[in-house]
Amino acid sequence: MSNPPDINSHHFTEKLSLLSTSYLSNSYLDHTIDNLLRPAYPKEDLIRRLAWNIAGGQGCKVMPVEEDTILLGAFHGHSKITPMLFQVWTNILRSAGNSRLVMSPPSSSAALTNLIGELNYAGIMSQSSSRNSNSSSSSRSSSSRVLILPHSEWFEHVYYKSAVDVYMDTIIKNGHTTTMDAAWGGIPILGLAGQSRATQRSTESISRYLLGDLDCCGLVYSLKEYEDVLIALIKTRRGRRRLEHWKRVARLMRLQSSFFNPIHFADSFTRNLQALYEVHSMHNNNSSRVDTLYHVFHSSSTLN
Repeated sequence: MSNPPDINSHHFTEKLSLLSTSYLSNSYLDHTIDNLLRPAYPKEDLIRRLAWNIAGGQGCKVMPVEEDTILLGAFHGHSKITPMLFQVWTNILRSAGNSRLVMSPPSSSAALTNLIGELNYAGIMSQSSSRNSNSSSSSRSSSSRVLILPHSEWFEHVYYKSAVDVYMDTIIKNGHTTTMDAAWGGIPILGLAGQSRATQRSTESISRYLLGDLDCCGLVYSLKEYEDVLIALIKTRRGRRRLEHWKRVARLMRLQSSFFNPIHFADSFTRNLQALYEVHSMHNNNSSRVDTLYHVFHSSSTLN
């Protein structure tokens, strides 16, 4: 485990062994360092790469993004998206007309049909390509507020996703690989934290150990706060400044945080195993059950 035992211990009969950063560990530095050092992928280029405009079908011309457009990323499998969370996302899209949702491809044509139906029901299926109220209706065309990101090569997709402004995590089961990819893409991550099962705590683990106590950690504690934070980031000047700061920090921490250091992770994990062995040995040599009384915390230092 990688979260404090005072939050997680009631979920388990065993005592916890706390890892140094997260139970997820990977490093793309050897494969994507050139991409990581480049500026964020241009939003306009990402839009041109879209597999389809959901309002018009495969190959339909996609409306260019406005200068102040905010792209909200939801790269999870669609089975993780609950009706309650989808309602929050549509509330955000209705409240902030300059926001657009970028999703991963549906698993089937039936899933796409259902998605379009829900978007129509929510009233945010399309938007005008012109904000000039004096323009005639015939000069305006509709384009989906929800855009589908095409499949791409394993390492390329991380760079493409860097065009997105915020990654929105799911709540029943957090993103694991998708959240890590968002972190590698330098995208601010918004996730729901708090008293929940271990399967729901991956994003909190990633965010806490990637950004620590910084004011842009991106953790909220209710769906109401989830919605309010995103709307404020999109619609207010203060929110936009905060979002730009958050994006700069997220891009910087990819290269500086020990979170993405597999050597540090392996060394700390080894120390945990050594500590577990010592606790087990103490139990065998003493009558007291010390292994059931103490959590095992990671060492803050690494092996020489």
